Amino acid sequence: MKLLVLLLLALSSVAQSAETSWMEKAKEYLPNAVAIDLASNNTMVNLTNRESISSANASVSNSEGLGKFASALSLSVAPSKNQGNGFGFKVGPELTFAFNNLRFKSDSALLDSTDFQLLRTSLGASPEVNYKTNLGTFYASLGLGLAYSWISWSSPASGDNISGFNLNFILSIGYYVYASENMLVKVYTRSITEDKNIWNKALDASQGFDVPVESVSNNIVGFSFAYVF
Repeated sequence: MKLLVLLLLALSSVAQSAETSWMEKAKEYLPNAVAIDLASNNTMVNLTNRESISSANASVSNSEGLGKFASALSLSVAPSKNQGNGFGFKVGPELTFAFNNLRFKSDSALLDSTDFQLLRTSLGASPEVNYKTNLGTFYASLGLGLAYSWISWSSPASGDNISGFNLNFILSIGYYVYASENMLVKVYTRSITEDKNIWNKALDASQGFDVPVESVSNNIVGFSFAYVF
């Protein structure tokens, strides 16, 4: 009887240990950081006639309040502070909300009198390869996300909006360091592919004629301040 009791206790202990281990492992893939990005954005639209139009200082132009300074808010998985030096790998879900005011510049003055607003919500994952040193961590990541984009515009000719879902690729290179127990500071450059179809429709409608779009990308350089909980 005692042997049976001891066996049951041992099995219970193993099960609890396995459950604890599984839960600790699962926590590595759950979002644990809220971040605000202070960044300079440049949205580049490449046309099929080989002309390019770009936005200058896209996140600052006509924003009010927090929008003057913040280009994005995100919920993501923060790297472990206790990870040893050397190469590492991290992956986890990321939810991002971004808002930008855009005014494009081009040699042909196309769109010069049109103001655009872009709101993008994206849910995806960005596998990250990093190298940790005593001074901080250097990293590179390439991810895929499902995005909902809403674009509005106003010009002397018209004003309206359009929206839709699309997949976007996100390439990031940067450096981060823990400034305190719960504060993570990141410096980065990032390139995000935009949906050319939704931009094609928005540009066509805003100008009243066909503006053939080849590709659209959003290039960002900035800082990120994350609270890790």
